[in-house]
Amino acid sequence: KNFIELCVARALYEGKKYNLENRVAEADGAFWYYLGGEKESVIKMQPDCWEIIHDPPILFRNYAQQQNQLIGEEECDIFEVFKFIKLKHKRDQILFLACLISSLIPGIAHVIIVLYGQQGASKTTGFKVLKKMIDPSRIDVLSISRDTNHLIQQLDHHYAAFYDNIEYIGPAISDILCRAVTGEGGSSRKLYTNDEDHFFSYRRVVGLNGINVIPERPDLLDRSILFELDRISPEERKPEKMLWQEFEAIRPNLFRTMISTIAKAMSIHPTLQFKSYPRMADFMAWGYAIVEALGLSGKEFENAYNAKIK
Repeated sequence: KNFIELCVARALYEGKKYNLENRVAEADGAFWYYLGGEKESVIKMQPDCWEIIHDPPILFRNYAQQQNQLIGEEECDIFEVFKFIKLKHKRDQILFLACLISSLIPGIAHVIIVLYGQQGASKTTGFKVLKKMIDPSRIDVLSISRDTNHLIQQLDHHYAAFYDNIEYIGPAISDILCRAVTGEGGSSRKLYTNDEDHFFSYRRVVGLNGINVIPERPDLLDRSILFELDRISPEERKPEKMLWQEFEAIRPNLFRTMISTIAKAMSIHPTLQFKSYPRMADFMAWGYAIVEALGLSGKEFENAYNAKIK
């Protein structure tokens, strides 16, 4: 017992301190993505290159609901994702890809992805697709909780938290979601205590969907991009089993394309300068770099984002 207490004391007061990350991290001039698996593999991304490492210097949390990410052998056309997410306006595709790929970049404020549209517009399916590509989990979509402590815990445990079929968000919930984007986190009462607080600090990828546009408060809208989905026609609709078989066949290659795009964007991002920035300045700069890395027009992305803001 004395020996164990000595080891604990040395770990607490003499040992190196490690931050436990959730799915993504930034360290040593690189971006890291936790793949999971028996070897607890991670991807290390640097400008114009990336590699898989089995003994990383970064420690990641491993929650029970998390699943391993799959990475393919070759890249593919990233626009293949729109076989499974039916945006009503084709002009939104470039913004959507920027949101999707930038979600793997650590340490920045990510825009809140808001999907809306009539019944049968694949809003839930859209979030399941995003969840599997960003943060695979046994729980693809979440229900928004009015219990703020429960909501804070959800955001702490899920790097990508997608909330399904929402009708209304009150001021308190809206404020917590804004804090989750900016990295301020939150606090709740520590278990089995009446006075101690447990503090959470995190930046999360957040999504909201509903038939109507969910965000109403200006601070939440400022952090959001709204995407309207089109109702799927009977000719296009598929049995769910067939849909997911088709998606899983291409998902590893889509993910590999996302990783390669970020590596390219890392060399473009430091060269960019803008006359002015919107509130989500980091997303603007990284989105521009990502679109350029895809071989598309960064200026087109900038114009599309400014139009959405207006």
